[in-house]
Amino acid sequence: MKSTLIKLMMCLAAAGLTAFAQDSVDYRYHVPFPSTKNVATRDWQYLLEMVPLEDGAFRVQVFQYDIQGNVVNNAAATEQASGTVYRWDSNTDSQSLRLRSLEIVSSLPMSGVFWMWNDVHGQVNAMRVASAESSSTVIPYLPDISEDETTTFSVLGTSAQPLQADISFSFYNVDRSLGTTSLVRQAWPRNGYLVLTPGRTLSLDGLEEDASATWGRLSAGSADYLLAGFQTLTQENVFGDRGLSQTSAFELGDTAKSDGYLVFEGLSDSLLFDESAPAGYNDRFEVTNTHGQDVEIVFELVVLGTPAEEGASAWREIEQKYVLKPFEQRRFDLGIDLFAENTGSPVRLSYHASSIGEEAAPMPVHVLHIQEGLGEAKMGAHYFSDAGKEIATWISLDRDFDTYLHVGSLDREYEIPPEQPNLEPVFVREETEIRVQLFHRDKMFFNQLFALGPDKVLSVFNSTQLRELIGEKPFSAEVDAIRVRIFTTDENPNSAGNLLIAKMVTFWENDLALVNPMIFTPDLGLTADEESAE
Repeated sequence: MKSTLIKLMMCLAAAGLTAFAQDSVDYRYHVPFPSTKNVATRDWQYLLEMVPLEDGAFRVQVFQYDIQGNVVNNAAATEQASGTVYRWDSNTDSQSLRLRSLEIVSSLPMSGVFWMWNDVHGQVNAMRVASAESSSTVIPYLPDISEDETTTFSVLGTSAQPLQADISFSFYNVDRSLGTTSLVRQAWPRNGYLVLTPGRTLSLDGLEEDASATWGRLSAGSADYLLAGFQTLTQENVFGDRGLSQTSAFELGDTAKSDGYLVFEGLSDSLLFDESAPAGYNDRFEVTNTHGQDVEIVFELVVLGTPAEEGASAWREIEQKYVLKPFEQRRFDLGIDLFAENTGSPVRLSYHASSIGEEAAPMPVHVLHIQEGLGEAKMGAHYFSDAGKEIATWISLDRDFDTYLHVGSLDREYEIPPEQPNLEPVFVREETEIRVQLFHRDKMFFNQLFALGPDKVLSVFNSTQLRELIGEKPFSAEVDAIRVRIFTTDENPNSAGNLLIAKMVTFWENDLALVNPMIFTPDLGLTADEESAE
């Protein structure tokens, strides 16, 4: 029996489909190795983790390519048990230093995360796998190469047929004018790997002396030649130490949204911070308008009140509006130019972007969140997440990483006007009941209800606590990963309210990594009559 939920999840996988036999369809995912300006590719270790979006055993095969798209090592297909987390590890599975990219072929739709970490520098990054691929991808943020932040982007070109394509790069200037378009590769082969660093391996021609590029676009000359990629930011001269650098990485692709959501971890959360920990983070946002018209973006911030605000509500929602000019890229720092008057602890931040006019319509923009440690050289980056009724992810337990899952809701407090003039209005505080289920492979060993509200973030599920929890369970084999499913308990899962938002934060050595779990709103599924008919 298959519900329509599975069909939706298959669409969310955003993978290319290729029919290899009349009665079978394989799902393909493409992963170029991210790189940085100052740390060589060989200094990094890579780990791919993928989980199926359907129940049942599945088959996985990984093709490994060099920079020219030649197969370096063609691993045999492996059969995986239902519910398992599939892993490809560069230390274990890589057979050649010439390896630069992977192609994963699976018999089931998958969701994945690609990790990169560096023992020498103590850095870790995480990126979502399987963003929608297209013949053109936006580079949403190009830092000023005269400053201490640089960027490198790595792209893999793919196609269903043996095909070559020219690859060009174009960019927009600080004055929003289009710079010179450069042909960076000619007749680039299928599965060819491309890595570019503006100011080093990529010349930004057409810039005046006092100008800089702000965002760019990488395009293939053929609509049938698709691009999959990651971008890495490198922060140099951290805290004034020229020998100290830090990196963060994120996926390229279809990342523009008209609505996006970010949940914060509470500074008072004892699971995250102790007395010796730094006092929180700096949160900055790089916003890119790729449209040739003005776009209004409205930020909404929910904060907890401080003790100095006696008599005030325990939490409040505040709003700030900006107009992004055509092709403008703009930076916002939380607490400085974005909600500068905020004196509370942030709970969640959301945005809505739309055209301007009487008939305003949603306008997708790229909003990149960069989280930097205050007092420690931690840095991570990801995009704002979706909101939905269900969250599906996993937390690995056999690695040194320490991962936290933070879950919030879009609950609000709203006012009901009085029925009579002499009566006071009634304030209703929304609250969402969620069910948290934990699985080891196909076996569920935890099933519990929790309550969220407009001022609450659930941050209790982390790898340390999960290790303690499974220590109390009679598992017959070593537990390498726990799958997590969280959903609202509304009778109607398509109702407008009680939506969930989430993010995952991973700590390792002196760094952090940010990645969004899969968040979606399932279909109502088949009715009882429809199920019996199948």
